[in-house]
Amino acid sequence: MTSFISTYENRVDRKGRVSVPAQFRDRLADFGCRELVAYPSPRQKSIESLPKTVFDRLMQQRTDRNVEEGEFERVLFGDPKDSVVETMMGLATPLLIDNDGRVLLPSHLLQHAEIDGRATFIGRGNRIQIWSPENHGRQLESALETLRDRLDAEGGE
Repeated sequence: MTSFISTYENRVDRKGRVSVPAQFRDRLADFGCRELVAYPSPRQKSIESLPKTVFDRLMQQRTDRNVEEGEFERVLFGDPKDSVVETMMGLATPLLIDNDGRVLLPSHLLQHAEIDGRATFIGRGNRIQIWSPENHGRQLESALETLRDRLDAEGGE
């Protein structure tokens, strides 16, 4: 399994174009794609993204499971109990990587993540998050503090 790891910061131009880090582009090639599916994080002021091939596989598995279970209404009309997935599908945006290694981040994603001028790409294993450097700095400090507290509570040194 190919993983996205590490943190990179790149400039965002006036049109919303930003270079996807070369290391992430290499991992995407392992997935056989040059496209991400991005959506606003429902938990944080960041952008979540998956390789399009992974996203497509997840959606196909969801459809196949519904068909196998005879849940044709879910396939045709969606599932009211699955409103989070349904909502996120409507907010998702394909991001095609151009020949220069850039993607165009739409304004609604830039606004959600409060990105203006610079973007921080974070590898999260199977996905990539995109943050404003300031929001990522605050999130990282909070996550490290939570980790230190947890380790202290467990008796770690």
